[in-house]
Amino acid sequence: MDKNRIRKTISILLAVIFLLIVAAGSVSAGKVVVYHDINFGGAQFTATSNIPYVGDSWNDQISSIKVLSGNWRFYQDANYKGPFWDLEPGDYNWVEDEGIPNDVISSFRQVSEPKVLLYNDIDFGGGHFGVSKATPYVGDYWNDRVSSIKVLSGTWRFYQDANYGGRYWDLGPGDYNWVEDEGIPNDVISSLKPI
Repeated sequence: MDKNRIRKTISILLAVIFLLIVAAGSVSAGKVVVYHDINFGGAQFTATSNIPYVGDSWNDQISSIKVLSGNWRFYQDANYKGPFWDLEPGDYNWVEDEGIPNDVISSFRQVSEPKVLLYNDIDFGGGHFGVSKATPYVGDYWNDRVSSIKVLSGTWRFYQDANYGGRYWDLGPGDYNWVEDEGIPNDVISSLKPI
């Protein structure tokens, strides 16, 4: 083979690899639409990337959300701080139905597909958030507030204290509509990790 033919072949291979990378990235990219009013009314804003601050005109103004793809975490404060709530793909015509106070969202970002869902209330009620990796502290908002759990995959150890300290309980895949049925006191979980 001559050098020109080798260069041309390499160029074609690099172009194909680039296109495959772009296509793979677009498949996993999430998309979300937020609305000023309930029932998807008022102004709307579409995002396909993380939003560390929604801007002055959107800050504390979001009342309904459509998650078109991906799993998203919505934060009360800018820069992904403060209490947060997770939403998977679906239409949420009023954020309060998902345990999110109305007009409090200031930032949001896409998160990994959860392996565990933690809920505020029994029977999977109230707000919830997903965990996909070892979590040494669930955060100030979620600390000692978990009443029901869905383990989507793996076996997980739930700890009473932060940094995997204190008493612990193990749960495998399944829906646990009240932690006390599993011997876990209500509202005590502070950390968790897969085992």
